[in-house]
Amino acid sequence: MKYKLKELNFSNLKYNKSDMNESKLISFTYLDNELEFQTPKVILEKIIQEDNKEYLLLKLLPTEASKTFQNGINNLEDSHNKIINLKNWFNYSLPRNGIKSVINGDSFIVKIPFKYSKPTLKIYSKNGSLFNYYHLKSGMELICLLDSSKLWINFDNSVTYNLSVKEILITKTI
Repeated sequence: MKYKLKELNFSNLKYNKSDMNESKLISFTYLDNELEFQTPKVILEKIIQEDNKEYLLLKLLPTEASKTFQNGINNLEDSHNKIINLKNWFNYSLPRNGIKSVINGDSFIVKIPFKYSKPTLKIYSKNGSLFNYYHLKSGMELICLLDSSKLWINFDNSVTYNLSVKEILITKTI
C-alpha cells in the first residue's frame, strides 16, 4: 500500500528480528503493510552496476517537495536507529552510530529488483505507455515508487537498508 512519506506516523512501524548465518535481519511493516512511498521529481544521474546488481543514482531537485522527502527519509532512519539501539534486542550490543543515511548530499541510490536477469519494475512514460528499462538515460526526470522492508546487521555490526524501485514514471526525457 502506497503512503505519503510526510504523513507517516513512525510509531506504527513494526519490527521483527531473525538470525541469518553471520548476519541479523530485521524486517518491518507499516500498519501491517509493506512500506511504499513516492519520491518527488528526481533526475537520473546514472545506472550503477555492482556485484551483479543494478542501482539508480538519483539526484534531488532543489524544491520544497525534495526537502520534505529528505526529512521523511531522515525520520524513517531515526525510527530504525531507535530500534537497533534498544539494549539486548539481539542479546548483544549494537553500534551506536546507527544507519548510514541513503541520502548523500542531494543524491541517493535505489535498487532495481531483478528476477532471472530481468528487471521486475514497471516504467511508464508521461503519456501512460510502458517504457523499456534499458532505454533509461542519464538526465531523465523521474518519479519513483519505492519500497523498503528490511534492515541488515552484518557480521561487523554495520547496519544497512535499501530503497527498491517498484515503478517509475518518466516525467521528462532528454
